[in-house]
Amino acid sequence: MSRTTDRKHTLRTPQPLLKPDFSRHEIWNMGTSNEYPLYPFCVEEIERSSRTWFSETFCRFMIVTIVTEGDIIYRFEEKEHLLVPGQILVIPLHASYFFKNGPSGGYKKIVAEFQGKNLQSVMETLGLNRFLILENVDCAYFIREMRAIGSLLHHQTRDDIPDLLGLSHKFMTALSMCLPQQDDSRGMLARAQMLLENTPDRKMDVRTLAMELGISTSTLNRLFQERLGISPMRYRLEYRIARALYLLQNTSLSIKEIAYKLGYCNQFYFSREFSRINVCHQ
Repeated sequence: MSRTTDRKHTLRTPQPLLKPDFSRHEIWNMGTSNEYPLYPFCVEEIERSSRTWFSETFCRFMIVTIVTEGDIIYRFEEKEHLLVPGQILVIPLHASYFFKNGPSGGYKKIVAEFQGKNLQSVMETLGLNRFLILENVDCAYFIREMRAIGSLLHHQTRDDIPDLLGLSHKFMTALSMCLPQQDDSRGMLARAQMLLENTPDRKMDVRTLAMELGISTSTLNRLFQERLGISPMRYRLEYRIARALYLLQNTSLSIKEIAYKLGYCNQFYFSREFSRINVCHQ
């Protein structure tokens, strides 16, 4: 898997970019084609004293950040938040955010990035699918867990993959236990997402999905609109297209094979749908 390097800039342009005082990146590079539900893509520790900023408009990862020294100003959802030691910041998948040095001028932080086939639905199930700043938590425990994941990533040993997947689920579950009690609708929505994601080749409509969940079609539609802003079938369509894009980029399957794998009996119809959705997202 490849990873786009973060773009870091000085606040005083057009001076040359300042490199961080210290940066260590441990990145998943196992060379495997398996599609895991949730796995750690990167763990990095950074120490920075130069004045810098960073902006992301469509994050490809779910990110967890802990500041160990100093402070950082994060901006998301049109508000600024000062992240200091003793807090944990959760940045959801596909989020937009900005950060820069805080009042102290420098910082040390540890960051873990996660990806996976079912990342979105897993985060929904655990209540971690939104921006969160967790306080009054055992940051030392989460830092140890992040470093343990980073250590396994450093060795790049395929035999460590089961441990990496297990540590990722353990880490996320521990984070979710730091949240207040969530309402039952989150679990219902997550079950619906899992059904839509895990059966792309199965004929499915809103009525069938609602019956399997034991709820009404109106309740199902309301859950998706309130939480995700789209209908269940639109969610299914966009997920299938995202899966198609992954298979095109990471496997040797033909367009016809991918179409059949995702439940399209007509590869030309699939191609039109793929092109239409892709254009809308560009």
